[in-house]
Amino acid sequence: MDLNQTYFFYGYSAAWLIVLGFILILIRRGQQINSELQRLKALVEDKDK
Repeated sequence: MDLNQTYFFYGYSAAWLIVLGFILILIRRGQQINSELQRLKALVEDKDK
């Protein structure tokens, strides 16, 4: 492999790792928001009773 191809491979790999990491962070935040929403719904339902 010549030097330019090596840099291209590492750059492309780093870009995909960053994208995947960002997606994982978004998924985790979404799960946290869902759990908070469920907790708040339960609180509202308990107050209504």
